[in-house]
Amino acid sequence: KKLDPSGPQPSPRAAHASASVDPNMIYVYGGAAGGGGLASDDIFLLDLRSGEESAKWSIFNTSGSSPGSRYGHTLVFSKPFLLVFGGHIGNEPVNDIWSLNIEKTNSKWTKIVTKSESPPPRVYHSASMCSAGSATGMMVIFGGRASDQSPLTDTWGFRRHRDGRWDWVKAPYKNN
Repeated sequence: KKLDPSGPQPSPRAAHASASVDPNMIYVYGGAAGGGGLASDDIFLLDLRSGEESAKWSIFNTSGSSPGSRYGHTLVFSKPFLLVFGGHIGNEPVNDIWSLNIEKTNSKWTKIVTKSESPPPRVYHSASMCSAGSATGMMVIFGGRASDQSPLTDTWGFRRHRDGRWDWVKAPYKNN
């Protein structure tokens, strides 16, 4: 079924990222706008809580610096945070990671700096939140394209500790 949401809709875009907070709330961030341009760094919310017939787009208000316009990145929800990782910022791939606490009324993007080894910059990778086993609650990223355009086959986990620290961990590999 094609929806016809009201409100300020995102511009047409490719290579953007989206995350579902629950089945009725979808956030959309970034992307390529065509002609070599980047979509705005606004974060859009598609709200379906009142039903499909009353679907509504809105711009989720944030303050301070943002991750900036980018494409080929990932966006995941790790309650209560949206996490943006990597992508291309117009002149180079990056490996930065940003969080946004969407449960706060005056939400502010925060660039997360870790002391651990980080994955190399990448574009077009995949990411998901683990929901089982020892990696429960960890964002796992895989693959993508490196700065030199070569494909990547590495897997990394990103986690938040009880004391509020975040860190990266490279996935264990077995020989063969």
